Amino acid sequence: MRTFFSNPFAALLLIIGGGGLIWLLITPYAFRASDVEDGRVKVAMWYMTGAKEEKPEVVKAFNESQDSILIVASAIPWREHERKILTTILGGSPPDIISQVGSVAKWATRGALIPLNEFIEEDSFDISVFFPALVQEMSYEDKIYGIPTATACYCLFYNKDIVGDTPPPRTWDELVTLSERFSTYDSQGRMTKAGFIPNYGNFPAAMFYSLELGAEFLSEDGKRVKLCTPPVIESLEWTVNFYEKFGLRNLSALVASFSTGEQHGFIKGDVVYAILDNTFGDQIRMYAPEMNYGVALVPTHPGSKSVTSAGAWWFAIPKGAKHPEEVWEFFKFVSSKDAQLTLFLEEKEEKLLPSNRLVYDDSTFLEYPNIKIYKSQMENATSPTFIPFAHDAFWREYTNAVEKVIHNIASSEDALKEAEKNIQNELDKAMIYDEYVKEHIK
Repeated sequence: MRTFFSNPFAALLLIIGGGGLIWLLITPYAFRASDVEDGRVKVAMWYMTGAKEEKPEVVKAFNESQDSILIVASAIPWREHERKILTTILGGSPPDIISQVGSVAKWATRGALIPLNEFIEEDSFDISVFFPALVQEMSYEDKIYGIPTATACYCLFYNKDIVGDTPPPRTWDELVTLSERFSTYDSQGRMTKAGFIPNYGNFPAAMFYSLELGAEFLSEDGKRVKLCTPPVIESLEWTVNFYEKFGLRNLSALVASFSTGEQHGFIKGDVVYAILDNTFGDQIRMYAPEMNYGVALVPTHPGSKSVTSAGAWWFAIPKGAKHPEEVWEFFKFVSSKDAQLTLFLEEKEEKLLPSNRLVYDDSTFLEYPNIKIYKSQMENATSPTFIPFAHDAFWREYTNAVEKVIHNIASSEDALKEAEKNIQNELDKAMIYDEYVKEHIK
């Protein structure tokens, strides 16, 4: 006999805590109001929010574009959104649309989302309008679970006031050479300006280096972690050599003097080259509007393509949603070229990139700075979700391995072997849970 404790979602509620159960008891009443208003089907959307609670512009645009569907958007604090969404799915009263960022697979494996394949096939919807990395991000076991609406990619930012007419580095070796040229020191030999710092930012240079060498982090069957491999080892060795060349103490001391906003190393002018995501341009406009900077492709190896990483902001339909057909109409609207171009042009800050590739061929869109660079990077982007079932564990263990290597605590091989083992343990546990979910949730 199945009990509360035999239900994976119920078990998750115990982890979430009593607050989730209270939410479960009161939430159904929020969705018992009439589903029709002035002849329009009301579709409930939950979207994540932080300090601001501004409703997504796309909701207003869609509601004004037709008179049969009304999207009613509600803000959910980002610290609470996952718990509340899963709780309402368990209770059978989820919203019709959720807005998310991060791994789709984490949600799909819980049985929390409705696959979109039937809608895609029935409408002959061209999924290839999205960049390949975004399709990869939306997929799990050959099914599409989300519609990507926006993205961001990493590029090489450089300070033109410092480098002058010097072209940006095309290879990692050129980056080292230019870092030597533009790094400065005081009379006591302490670094005052760094040409580049491999681990400064939220995506270490070593990861791009290894991806460009063809690194893969999961076996074809999805069951074995592959971290201690030649491309990854070589990327860490390059990082170690960089820190040895310029001095770990020098670079660490400089990073310790940085903060956020106007105290960011690149904005201060204390870092000449930095790998940052494209929305960083908004930070520059806010804190250093007079800064003269350029954007180039991430450095690569001779004969190799530059690779970046690009995740997605996405919409999905939770299991148990009342109005999936109406939601699909909204998805087609939000992913269209016209809607994405219009919304991009109206965006006032943090210029997230459109997910629809057709927008990048529009003459109006091309007027914006660096669009050709962004498109080139996006065409060769990879999803940052290398191991969907152990995404958090992967990045935690990989980052720890990099730190151990550059601080000479362990060799590249030993650090990566330990990280690989720890990630594998997390993956094994996640796969066991996945099998349980498949057996008990229909």
